[in-house]
Amino acid sequence: MKKSANFQSAVSGAPFGRIMKTEFVNHASFIVSAGSVKLMCDPWLEGSAFHNGWSLIAASRFGYERFSEITHIRFSHEHPDHFSPPNLKKIPEAERKRIAILFQKTKGKKVIDYCRSIGFEHIRELGRNWETIAPGFRIINRPHTDGDSWLCIETEGKRLLNVNDCNLESDAEVRDIARAIGGGADILFTQFSYANAMGNRADTAVRARFAEAKIDEIRRQIRILKPEHVVPFASFVWFSHEENFFRNDAINTVEKARDEIEKAGATAVILYNGDTRKPGEKHNSDAALKKWSESYAEGISEALTAKAARIDVSDLTAAASAFCQRLRKKNSFLIRFWLQPTYIYVRDLKCAFRLSLDGLHHAETHPDHCDVQLGSEALHYCFKFEWGGSTTRINGRYETGPSGKFYRFKRYFLISQINNRRESLGLTYAAEYGKSVLTSRRIIKD
Repeated sequence: MKKSANFQSAVSGAPFGRIMKTEFVNHASFIVSAGSVKLMCDPWLEGSAFHNGWSLIAASRFGYERFSEITHIRFSHEHPDHFSPPNLKKIPEAERKRIAILFQKTKGKKVIDYCRSIGFEHIRELGRNWETIAPGFRIINRPHTDGDSWLCIETEGKRLLNVNDCNLESDAEVRDIARAIGGGADILFTQFSYANAMGNRADTAVRARFAEAKIDEIRRQIRILKPEHVVPFASFVWFSHEENFFRNDAINTVEKARDEIEKAGATAVILYNGDTRKPGEKHNSDAALKKWSESYAEGISEALTAKAARIDVSDLTAAASAFCQRLRKKNSFLIRFWLQPTYIYVRDLKCAFRLSLDGLHHAETHPDHCDVQLGSEALHYCFKFEWGGSTTRINGRYETGPSGKFYRFKRYFLISQINNRRESLGLTYAAEYGKSVLTSRRIIKD
């Protein structure tokens, strides 16, 4: 980590204020201001994410020129709706040199290395304990599962907790957060709808169950953390590709989130892009709800979906060959014993393939018996990038075969995602992973 005597320069100057102000930017991004600190979380301002799979429901009002106001940027995790390289490169160069980056410690240091490569000079890797950002302003950031993390900000006796995309599916996980921050939170920012591919085209009921599970998570957080105010966020996106548009059929609206938050005993604070709020300030959510209702109606449209390209078989097999070569080179030979051949039906090519560590080859397999069905462009993306399979599982530009076994397909790209974190799958990784699981269980149990 680069240490600089100028690191605190971004937060020095004006005396520390006694009011914490929040400004909602878009989706999972908002700004916390207190005194001379302006900390921005997860800036994704424009463009699509997850290989043209997600789009913002409404345009951002925050412009790149306003980064002159920002002192710190914190990323919760590497996913492109939170960490957007195309957006970061548009921040004026002078501001990149000045703004301090906050990110959790990781083994591979991929995020912080990228930030340095585009000119961010002040980078702070966050540990698991409270850290002072400026006098009277401290934060605690802890990793959760799948690379995600939560953040708590404390200033002038007020606590703002941002759990973001963290899946908090048990009371124990929420209580673990409460213990870490030393009690409850005054303000809670939390996700309110599903953010992964769930079921096939006809499985609306499956997605509805996952949507309800997100509401259950909010109820659990309110019951244990007892926040006075809850801001539903991190779900202001839609599945925006022709291959995944059907996945919008059961999303929770922000109106439903508001209703369920109020029923659970907290005050819902609905913020539209550009809205600001101070703790203790009375807030009428009606105007924001009206704007979001209009944005949902106008912004989520099949007519606006991205269209898929067709990749030739020769390009697809070449990409698969390079992918398999990377897997063999970067990981233990033992992966051969874990990976089974997987059968893939490519819809636009109207043919099935068999994928093994030896490459991609034609197969005489009925589509229903294939493990996955998807387009050639989506499959090519899986092979081309180490994060490609993970991206495709999230954006949902695929369906599973009725008689297939999706885990056989998924395993190839779980390994690739490990490599994307600059780690390799072998006995050492397996031992460390097992240790981390046992440690996590012990912490939750304690």
